[in-house]
Amino acid sequence: MTITDIAAKAGVSIATVSRFLNNGPVKEETRKMLENVIREMNYVPSSPLQKASPSSLQKESIAILTHSISNLYSSEFAEEVTNQYCKNNTMCYTLCCTNMDEEYRSIMDMTTRRFSGAILHDLAEGEALANLYNRVGQ
Repeated sequence: MTITDIAAKAGVSIATVSRFLNNGPVKEETRKMLENVIREMNYVPSSPLQKASPSSLQKESIAILTHSISNLYSSEFAEEVTNQYCKNNTMCYTLCCTNMDEEYRSIMDMTTRRFSGAILHDLAEGEALANLYNRVGQ
């Protein structure tokens, strides 16, 4: 799937989709419509960095997604995971999200960057977590 497909489905130009994806100026109404179309079509943009970097230079990488790093347990957890993975020459990235929309955007971003793995730590619980998984799975 490409931005051409998104543009056709949304009834906007390719340039508008590109501006939206790059956080450029887009009318709020158009922004909301594009968010819905992208979610509906499960569009995940490819990372320009992946296209530009030779596979020999790519390292294994994981992401740790947590709800809080001010919590001592969460920060110690992230630090220990990072220490263990770094021993194996794996890059570690820690993302902190304070609400469901941020968690969703972070998870979708992780898919575009094609991390080797992800650790979802201390996220929302119960129905909120089920809703997040359903949203990602759409």
